[in-house]
Amino acid sequence: MLLENLKPQKHFKFLQQSIKATSNKIFEILERFLTIPRNIITAWHKLHGNQKIYVLVLGLIFYFSEQVFSGSESHVAFIGCIALIAMARELWSLFTRIWDTMFGKSIILVLYAVVANFTLALAAQKINIIVGVAPSELVYTQGLTTLMMLPFWILLLSVFALTVVFVGAQLKSVFFGILRFLRLHHAKPENKEHFSGLFLVIRILILPLVVMTLAQGLTWYSQKIHIQSLSFDITDLLSKEQKITLKSGTDNVKKELKAEMESDLNSPSANEGVPNDQSINKEAVFRVGLKLPESEPESKVSQLTLFDRAIASFVYHFEAFEFSRCKTTNKERAVPINENDILVVEKDDSDIGFKFSARLCELK
Repeated sequence: MLLENLKPQKHFKFLQQSIKATSNKIFEILERFLTIPRNIITAWHKLHGNQKIYVLVLGLIFYFSEQVFSGSESHVAFIGCIALIAMARELWSLFTRIWDTMFGKSIILVLYAVVANFTLALAAQKINIIVGVAPSELVYTQGLTTLMMLPFWILLLSVFALTVVFVGAQLKSVFFGILRFLRLHHAKPENKEHFSGLFLVIRILILPLVVMTLAQGLTWYSQKIHIQSLSFDITDLLSKEQKITLKSGTDNVKKELKAEMESDLNSPSANEGVPNDQSINKEAVFRVGLKLPESEPESKVSQLTLFDRAIASFVYHFEAFEFSRCKTTNKERAVPINENDILVVEKDDSDIGFKFSARLCELK
């Protein structure tokens, strides 16, 4: 009888223990779930300003994922500009560290000299295209045009710095991380940020958006200043034999592509749905397929921009003189080119708004 009374007590005690263990697990799960926001807030406070910007950019990428991956320029530029703020701050700190070393100063000064030389040369070419004479006497216009050209080179150097310096710094971290993993390098660098490995991956993922944003700005600004008309042909640096080899290789590729496209046009599948009385211009199709430009007229017709009109207006209002020792009309202004010639500027109804001409100086 006593044994029969003990059995329900054991079952009841076992049931109590099971309920208690289950309730403890539930409370533990709830406690962990409730601590997630607190852990997120704690981790957020551990991040520095640049990391917080990266997190914001990552959230925007997920939110606008459809537009970003479909190549929407506006969304890519918007997100890229936000990410560029963080990367520019990091590059500035890297720049200051490089500038503190003698070797870094020499490299930066050499880059400055190269950029200044190219900017001055392109500015002179730009003035020559607008005015039609050598801009050696248009000193103030050269200064203005150089300032207009400067953002192009700043964007170009920014793209170079992001793709080379920034990527190199990230790859350096990965390289030394692998060496420490293989126990070939024991010195552990001092990480000044939390979650450095995670944000290393985030930076590499965000970098293409920043480069695309800078490339968009570079393309837009180069079109405004007509940098295409000022560029040089890289094949000029090749020797005569190298040019012949390159030309023969290009001709062979064109012939192969033309033969392949002609075979595709002559195939039965290409002629389906085309009336018999309509002929296909194979040469035009070949040009479209290779993206070859049509024959250009001899005269160079370029679309004028606000920059061109600003340079022409500056020459007329600030560089040219209203009064001169040479004979000019009331509407003309003159700039001395040398002892015998002058540059004459006058307003007209052309697209640029001014007419430039050089002539002999006839003394009054």
